[in-house]
Amino acid sequence: MAKKKSAVTPRLRFPKFRGNWKATTVGDFFDLGFKSKKATSFDRGRLLTVRLHGNGVVKNDKTTLTGGATYYVREGGQFIFSKIDLLNGAFGVVPKFLDGFSSSTDVPAYSFSEWHYSQFFLHWLTASYAHLEIERTGTSSTLKRVSAGKFFAFPLLVPTTAEQRKIADCLTSLDEVIAAHARKVEALKAYKRGLMQQLFPREGETVPRLRFPEFRAAPEWQESSLEELVSLRSGGTPSKATPKYWNGSIPWVSAKDMKRFFLDDSQIRISQSAVDDGARLVSAGTVLILTRGMTLLRDVPVCV
Repeated sequence: MAKKKSAVTPRLRFPKFRGNWKATTVGDFFDLGFKSKKATSFDRGRLLTVRLHGNGVVKNDKTTLTGGATYYVREGGQFIFSKIDLLNGAFGVVPKFLDGFSSSTDVPAYSFSEWHYSQFFLHWLTASYAHLEIERTGTSSTLKRVSAGKFFAFPLLVPTTAEQRKIADCLTSLDEVIAAHARKVEALKAYKRGLMQQLFPREGETVPRLRFPEFRAAPEWQESSLEELVSLRSGGTPSKATPKYWNGSIPWVSAKDMKRFFLDDSQIRISQSAVDDGARLVSAGTVLILTRGMTLLRDVPVCV
């Protein structure tokens, strides 16, 4: 039986582009002949670092250099990555305002070549970094590195520069829409926080400063305890030693699910046998509050 050929074109393509994508390597996107200037003297604190998960290049807060490391001056527009955390998304482009800042050989930077579109490469890497099968090397079990050579030798398919630009511009425009909506969400959250301060009485007061018109003549708010207002019930975990209790059709909420306010499902499910033997069901609209676990060191998850 003949082997199935690997796809050399995407499933979705802009109408005017035809032909197969070209097989190349990551290194083809860069001017590998460019040599960075060695940092022999620069102000303390003029170092940059790369945050994880594609969250950008920022100024490094540390003010002293690591002994024994060699540092090089980086230029705005260069691609930069962490050899230790590339596969965790520690990469980006040096912004213009960090031009002239430096990083060690563990955080190298390279100028893009003129033959490819840089934003296409960044979108590809953002979508691919967690799945790249690149060997880490080194003697330390916790700090093995991805060498630049192995990274640059990694194969990928690319279209013409014109199609690279079209794809990158499309994805970048979507990123801009997402960013705009994120700003709107943050503005709404800030508005809500301010509104809540007005709709609830302040410390030592019994009437909120802002009331809906139909309640302006209503009595003062009365202090009550939580147990007077709600019916409290504790949850429970079916025995992990009883297989028939698990992998059923009934959602079972744990701390890992309580990362959003409204829940409509859970990662783990239990069976009707677990319910019959004592697992507790709750009705829609029930408020769930996490009361034990390490999560409580930083948060108190509440959801519905």
